[in-house]
Amino acid sequence: MTSYNKPSSLNCLHGGISRLRAEQLLLAAKQDGGFLVRESESIPGAYTLCILFENRVHQYRILPDNEGKLAIQSEAGVVCRKYNDLTQLILEYMQRGAKNGMAGPLIHPIPPDSPSDDEDSADEEKVEDEADGLQFEVVPHSIETEPGYSRGSVSNADGMQNNINDFFYQYFLQRFRSLNLSRCDGSFINILQNYIDRGANLDAQVVASGGDSLNHLRHVIDEAARDIDKQLENLMVKIDICRQLFGPITTAPLVDVEKEKGSHKADIASVFERVTRCKSAIQNLEKKAKLKYTDLLAMWKEGGVQIDPPGDTRRAVGMLPVKPVIPATSFEAKVVSRGSQSKIKLTVDIQAGKLLAIKPNKECINDRNMFMHDRIEQLILSTSNNCRLDIKVTNLGLKTYVFEDIRQRENFCQLVQQLKNMHSTHPEVKKISFYIGTWNMGDEVPLYSLLQWIKSDGLGKKRNSTLAMIPHDIYVFGTQESVLSDKEWTNRLKIVLMETFGEEFYQVALSTLWGIRLVIFAKVDHKNKISHVQQSTVKTGLGNALGNKGAVGVSFNFSRTSFCFICAHLTSGHEKNKRRNQNFRDILKGLDLVPKKVGPFDITKQFHHLFFFGDLNYRIEELDSKAWPCFSFNCFVLL
Repeated sequence: MTSYNKPSSLNCLHGGISRLRAEQLLLAAKQDGGFLVRESESIPGAYTLCILFENRVHQYRILPDNEGKLAIQSEAGVVCRKYNDLTQLILEYMQRGAKNGMAGPLIHPIPPDSPSDDEDSADEEKVEDEADGLQFEVVPHSIETEPGYSRGSVSNADGMQNNINDFFYQYFLQRFRSLNLSRCDGSFINILQNYIDRGANLDAQVVASGGDSLNHLRHVIDEAARDIDKQLENLMVKIDICRQLFGPITTAPLVDVEKEKGSHKADIASVFERVTRCKSAIQNLEKKAKLKYTDLLAMWKEGGVQIDPPGDTRRAVGMLPVKPVIPATSFEAKVVSRGSQSKIKLTVDIQAGKLLAIKPNKECINDRNMFMHDRIEQLILSTSNNCRLDIKVTNLGLKTYVFEDIRQRENFCQLVQQLKNMHSTHPEVKKISFYIGTWNMGDEVPLYSLLQWIKSDGLGKKRNSTLAMIPHDIYVFGTQESVLSDKEWTNRLKIVLMETFGEEFYQVALSTLWGIRLVIFAKVDHKNKISHVQQSTVKTGLGNALGNKGAVGVSFNFSRTSFCFICAHLTSGHEKNKRRNQNFRDILKGLDLVPKKVGPFDITKQFHHLFFFGDLNYRIEELDSKAWPCFSFNCFVLL
């Protein structure tokens, strides 16, 4: 048990007097700013600060932490500065005057009459604060700085340093208020507050001057690691909190502390493993911090930075959207001219909207080897040679190129198509791209980033590094056995989309049936092109009455083209193929996704494009030696 020492030199401490007696003493003094401190009647080691202001007594709790340090109770989510004793706390709040965050200043301490008076008053009315219905006031929602320090205090003749200091403070203060600090102790929260007040500016200056050592961030980690020999799991939680200052704020921790504790082994090898993991996490944190400071400094110099006000969508997902810079991509190919082939380097610069075709010995760039997006009329794929491609260019006719393999040709064509789409001024969208993902989450909350899922290209393949930086027009996410709420899941998807592509997507539709969910996002630019959104669900569980199995569907029109998406979870079990087939027929028959049914056709004939996906639970039976190589080399067509 922690012991609390009363200060001996405080002339406003009245011991254990009652609330009523405290009010009588203050009202009798008739001085605005009169105050006294009494011992709490309900919490050991705590006090109540009573202030008279405008003929009303205001009550504030002074609470101890597990180390015996004292702080005035504040609004939820904000912890005021801690003090070693009551005397230090009262003296500093007196020095703050009217800017102490309370109803009025502390001016006139009311001394106790005599020890006997205090004891008599305590005997007259021994009632606990809560039992008497007393409502305590709290310090407003603001972070207090240490005395003698003010944000933006670094000297600079033109005031630029003051402005950038305030920018960093406001940026990290906003993120601090969005953090879930319920698992952190008060001392670490204080350290983090001090870092936001002072250390963040100093670390930013180090990065701006080209330095590598983030001493103040390292100090936060050093303080967090003070008890590393006892609570390595808690250290990982704190590192994750620090990580969220520089990246997306997530509701699920990267480390499941309770699960980690259950698997802990009391051997030295396990301890070394945990220490290694902590070291790696700290190094990654410092790298992320340096990148974030570099980005923020660049944004500040451009003059386009604005901290989002409360309630803004970008603040809700915890980040400032920054579109990634798309690098140019080069391909080694051969150009065919008059029956002969020669080496050439094809460079697709999507951001600049141009295609370069430069021979190794030719350095001069002109209109014969640099094609702007509006000059690229057509891409013609050869049917006889999978590596050959003809490009029709304005004023030059056909240009023929041969790539190393079909994959290179495919990537090149996709990049050129993206180049034309990005810079097109045509009011009608001729081509759009979709991302469709399905995931049986197994009644578990995903503890890792969704970034790899978002950037994948199917069959476990990653997209071309340049294409992966360009968002699809529409994202369709289907999940089964999900335990997250609709709001939690959609917010998490918004975070990863904004973090990856630096732009907002709006939610077209959300359809849920028990653990089956379908969410669709689209670029904001396409909002006026999407219409006739319809949703429907079908239960195929026990007796077609339970929704643990079934499907959810969403349909809409994009301009004059209709789309339908169905996310299904069919019956499981090796021997239930017939039941799964029946599920499929029931789903197609039961979904109501068209405003007006057209003739006798089922849902598969009602749309231009229909996508059916999910956990279909079909099995491949009697695997033999011929089937395994197909899995190994992703040759699923042969199956």
